[in-house]
Amino acid sequence: LIMSTTIVKNKSAILIYRASEDGWKQKKINKRRDKVPNTLSLYESVNNQTLGVYSDAAWETLESFGAWKPDKNSLIFSVTDQKILNRT
Repeated sequence: LIMSTTIVKNKSAILIYRASEDGWKQKKINKRRDKVPNTLSLYESVNNQTLGVYSDAAWETLESFGAWKPDKNSLIFSVTDQKILNRT
């Protein structure tokens, strides 16, 4: 995770996590992002691809790996390739 922001009703963004400042540990990321709706998160992969994820559902850390919640407005996109990868 590079950074995660929440977008509030007046369309402004509030930075809730920046890994370069807040650390790279997943537990810290989860603690800040859990229960926060309307988030835009950016990730950099090991092959230097930058991906974005938007979700209007609040994040929730689940015990089982790969668990997810449905969100009809979520979006996964490639910043590097400038294209949408998945709409759910």
